[in-house]
Amino acid sequence: MTYTILFVIALILVSGFVAYFGDVLGRRMGKKRLTLFNLRPRHTAIVVTTITGMLISTLALVTLVSVNSQFRRMLFTGEQILARNKALSMANADLGQRSKMLRQQVARQRGELADAKKEAALAKAQRDRAEGVVARLQREIVVRQKQLADLRRRTNAAEDELNMRRGEVKLAQLDLRRAQESLARASMEVANAEKKLDAVRARLEQTQAALIEESWTGGAAVDYAIRLRTTELAFRQGDELTRGIINPAQSKFEIRIAVFNLLELASKRAIEGGAKAGDNGRAVNVIFRQTAGKEGALFAGNEGKWIDMAVDKIASSDSYVMVQVVCGMSSLPDAQVPVELRLYLNGLVYKSGDEIAAVKIDGRESEGYILLALNSFLQTDVSKAAVRAGVVPVSGQDPRNALGPNRQAQADELLRIVAKIKSMNAPASVTVYATADIRTADSLNMTNTRFVADKAQ
Repeated sequence: MTYTILFVIALILVSGFVAYFGDVLGRRMGKKRLTLFNLRPRHTAIVVTTITGMLISTLALVTLVSVNSQFRRMLFTGEQILARNKALSMANADLGQRSKMLRQQVARQRGELADAKKEAALAKAQRDRAEGVVARLQREIVVRQKQLADLRRRTNAAEDELNMRRGEVKLAQLDLRRAQESLARASMEVANAEKKLDAVRARLEQTQAALIEESWTGGAAVDYAIRLRTTELAFRQGDELTRGIINPAQSKFEIRIAVFNLLELASKRAIEGGAKAGDNGRAVNVIFRQTAGKEGALFAGNEGKWIDMAVDKIASSDSYVMVQVVCGMSSLPDAQVPVELRLYLNGLVYKSGDEIAAVKIDGRESEGYILLALNSFLQTDVSKAAVRAGVVPVSGQDPRNALGPNRQAQADELLRIVAKIKSMNAPASVTVYATADIRTADSLNMTNTRFVADKAQ
């Protein structure tokens, strides 16, 4: 900008100097009356002054062109520059419109980018969840593979054990044949024993006839005696119908209700066995068996009196009482069952961990033999030891009824003991321990006892 101002000032000064020089030159030529090209002096002065003005413009133009490149560019390319400027202005307008459109597109794309980022974040979260699921499935696959490998090992072991059991079955079949031979011999012995029993029965019938004549009168007594000898009995003397525990701390009224509830349960059991309800509305009738004085004397009738006696006895007890309802005498089908109320203090017989009984069994025998030996041990040694200790056994009914609902589990446990004894392949010492507190009313089974089998010393 400073350069341009200095240039304009210098141009003005030079133009003034040239104008002054031309004016002086014209006056001098006019005074001297000089002529040029045979022109009059006056016209010569005009020509000189005109040429001087032209020289000013020429000199100014030459000076601008030589000194200022922009002026030189404007002089020679001005029209082109203006045309280009107009074109550039139009292009600039187009570019501005395009810029506006592009800014709108950028704004729209930024919105789309934001949406895409949100979708990408959602997809990433879904991917992370999917990776978590895949990782969990992979862990489960590893676990399932381990379980499959373990199952294969168990299958192989089971197949080996099955092959071993097949061999043992063959041995058991051999033992069975031997047992059948023994059974045949025993059958012959039983036949001989039956002959002896027939003789005993004949004597018994004579005795019963004599008793009937002494104790019973009328045709009904004789008919009952004949039916008793010729009809299959519904219940035998001593068969248990039910049992229960009664708290003596209750009132006598509550104790009486508990006794009647037990009698109702016994009545249902009797009806299932073929008995028939009597005048008291139940299939059982309470009798009293004298336990002192005249041994074996029975007192029937007056059921309420015998129930009152039982209630008084329970109320006077200082601990829980087990009431056992048992068949008092053999009874026929379609008749009322006479029952006794037997009372026992439900005391502690075995503590958890107490030893009940022990036996030695040879593990070199077959599994069938070991199973029979264990069964005999349970029915003789263990049962007798429990009775001696104070446990009241369940008599007269299927002993499997005392096993509870988990018979299968108890059978599996017994077979496990058999397999353990067999695996020793040597004489084993088998001991039964109580696994819980066992009281008078409890039945011994595999749920409250456990077997310990060790090699015999």
